[in-house]
Parts: sequence; C-alpha cells; structure tokens
Amino acid sequence: MNREAVTSLEVDHREMSVYHDDLAHISKSGLVKVLAKPSDFFKAYLDPERELPVPSREMILGSAVHAFVLEPDAFASCYGHSPATDRRSKSFQNAKKENPDQILLTSHEWESVHRMGQALLTSPGTKSYLDLKGKAETSFFWTDPHTQVRCKCRPDFLSDDSEFVIDIKTTRDASPHGFRKSSDDLMYWLSAAMTFSGVEAVRGKKPSAYVFLCVENRGEKNPETAVYFVDEEAMELGECFFRKSLTLFAECLKTKCWPGYSKKAEPLGLTYWRKRELEQLRTEGGLLHAG
Repeated sequence: MNREAVTSLEVDHREMSVYHDDLAHISKSGLVKVLAKPSDFFKAYLDPERELPVPSREMILGSAVHAFVLEPDAFASCYGHSPATDRRSKSFQNAKKENPDQILLTSHEWESVHRMGQALLTSPGTKSYLDLKGKAETSFFWTDPHTQVRCKCRPDFLSDDSEFVIDIKTTRDASPHGFRKSSDDLMYWLSAAMTFSGVEAVRGKKPSAYVFLCVENRGEKNPETAVYFVDEEAMELGECFFRKSLTLFAECLKTKCWPGYSKKAEPLGLTYWRKRELEQLRTEGGLLHAG
C-alpha cells in the first residue's frame, strides 16, 4: 500500500468518551478481545444489544490519578468528593445526584488519589519523567498499511520530541515480580508496540522508550513507586501480537465471522509448569524404581 493512502491524525484534548465511542478504529483493548476470541470483540463493540460497561472502582481511581498527575485542571473540574466513606451509602448516592457533572469519589478515595498522585509527582525516579516537555492524553488515529485496519491509541503522555511514551499505572504490587506479572496478564507490551506504531505513522518517528511510572494502590499513607521500561524482547513480543491480532481482526471484518470457542472436543493438556512438574515426578519415579 502506498504511504499516501494511509490516513493519520493527531488530536489534542479529545474527550475520553468521544475517543472510546469511536468504533471506526480499534484500540489495544479491542485487539486483546480479538486475541482472546473474536466473539468477545463482537459482544463488546458490535452487538446491537450490548450493554455499556460499568467502570470498576479500580478503573475510576486509576483514571483519577492520571488526571491528578497529568491534567490537574481537568482533575479539578471533573472530580469531586463526598464526606461519605462508602459508595453504597445513601449519602454518597445523593451526592452523586447533586453533582451529575462530576465524577464523585468517597473521602477515602479522594485522599488515596492525592497520596498516589503526590508520590508520583515527588518521587525522584518518576518526577524526572513527568518533568519532560510534552502532551498528555493525545489521541492518535492511523490506518495500518499491511491490513488496512484503522487503529487508534491514546498514550498517557508523549514527549514533544516523540522520544518518550509515559504510561502511568496504579497497581497492587509495583515490585519487579509483581508488575511483570501484571504486564504479562494485561499485555502491556502490546500497548507499547501499538503506541509506537501509531506515533510513527502519524509523526513519522518511532519513540525510543516506553516507560511505566507505577504507584501502588494499597491505600498506604506513603505509596511506593517504581519505574520500568519495555525492553527489546518484550517489545518484539508486543509487535508479534500486534501483527497477529490485526491480521485476525482484518479476517473477521472481511468474512463478517466472529468465532468463539471451538465446538469440537479437544485434549485439555497441561500448562507449561505442570508439564515441568510431571517431568520431575517421572524422574523421581525412575530413581525410586531403580533403587
């Protein structure tokens, strides 16, 4: 495909709801559903009878921390809090009705968001990245030249020179082991690869580093922070999954078929770790019989 035919667009300050409602382009979240099984994508985005997802408490707090750190003016106008400590309480529900234009947090949540945000803004490791010149929440739209699939991404923060992509994560466990597991479960490396592809398609330059600024959301007075970057191996995996998911999605669009699980009986098999355990038991059994 000729480069001239590839549509690309960069939009500042597009409302998050408008970004999410754009079903003409697929995001990383959509690609993850395609990889799980295409029927998941159909149910979430294309089914006329689909139900709109309700954000979890963790998602609400994570978004609030993003706004507090990266867009303080937006945080001040969009978020409010109630003296109530329980979201299920009558006083909190009444406060929500009285403030329909704000995202309301409980008093405990409000304090927690401020503590997490301040930890990110003041910790030497995270602060150095947040001091970079750049833009927060810029929406990128482009057409993948290989599959003709229209894509979108919205990096938390991108430096003006396009070198650094910053991704803020609130997490239960920011230790190397804990965050590596979260990254694997949630395919953060796919986000990195897709964002690099989008920035390169729109700005003509691939970023040099995808950096996670992590803060623990355990409700502690002094939340721990950590900084990680996507290494070459993880980025390669992300690119492989990005290409695989786009190819599968393009095929589903072409055939208008969104398959789910196989209807045939298949062998269940063992996980990698259970296979290792079975090999060990076989070895132990052989030694016992030999004795």
